[in-house]
Amino acid sequence: VTEQSGVRYYNDSKCTTPAGAIVALDAFGPRKTIILLGGYDKSVCFGELGKALDARAKAVVAFGATRGMILSAVEKNRTDRHTPAAVGVDNLPAAVSAARKLAHSGDVILLSPACASYDQFTNYEQRGQNFIALAKGL
Repeated sequence: VTEQSGVRYYNDSKCTTPAGAIVALDAFGPRKTIILLGGYDKSVCFGELGKALDARAKAVVAFGATRGMILSAVEKNRTDRHTPAAVGVDNLPAAVSAARKLAHSGDVILLSPACASYDQFTNYEQRGQNFIALAKGL
């Protein structure tokens, strides 16, 4: 989407499953990605995603209806070798704001929500367009 102060922003709003978010997270170097996750509750399990987040994410920012479930999956899968920051917020603007505070030059902010968008948006395209606008500071 853009690069601001050495931080690259990626829009993967089309990702509506935990498995898809794991693939997106694996596309970037370990401990460099601040991933934005959350949305409508489709009653899926976030256990495997929690393991992947513990192993690869720099930080997790969970938002929307599923934020509590995602944060719980992160907590349940913490290991001694790494403890990613985990933050819960209400909505996408707050998620982007929180991610910016955690990011440093060379990091990635990745919207790969692992959930449908219906809790706050009409569809994944609208969610993605909102992310693009927020990333670009519009």
